[in-house]
Amino acid sequence: MTRRTRIRKSALAACLTGPARHVRFSLLRKRADPLIHQAATGSVPSSPGAVPTRLQANDQDQADQKEAPINITIDGTVFQARLASGCAAQEFTRRMPTTLRMNELNGTEKYHFFDRPIPSEPQAVGEIRAGDLMLYGSDCLTLFFKTFRTSYAYTRLGWVEQPESLAQTLRPGTVSVNFSFTTV
Repeated sequence: MTRRTRIRKSALAACLTGPARHVRFSLLRKRADPLIHQAATGSVPSSPGAVPTRLQANDQDQADQKEAPINITIDGTVFQARLASGCAAQEFTRRMPTTLRMNELNGTEKYHFFDRPIPSEPQAVGEIRAGDLMLYGSDCLTLFFKTFRTSYAYTRLGWVEQPESLAQTLRPGTVSVNFSFTTV
């Protein structure tokens, strides 16, 4: 086993720990090798003749990693959202399920400051879209309900899949927003 493979496996195993392990593992299990499967579940793969393939960083893997569904509930209305790949989104899932009091800013977004920082990789996004779930800095969760141009840098955590009624549901002022895992 090469050093690169060991590093990849230990990084993946670290991402597969915590309360949301089942969500993250389900996204990767089709391509995971037995050691990763064992690290995530504590057992070996159940199909005896199966030959697992190695994880590869390609477009399909990145697309599959973005398939982690979550629910965002606001005043009884449930919005389906998807999480982006990356350590920031993974750390956010470790804090779920959670209900946050989110304040309004500029009539475009709701935000909440965390007590503990989340690993961030901010990038200039250019345009914010309604439904974007972003991290500003390393401790400010932001849910946008309007589309606009910006020069600020954010770490993408995810997005609401159908944000059309998000602005109407997020009434003015402070609201309670629940982030939870989608049940299958």
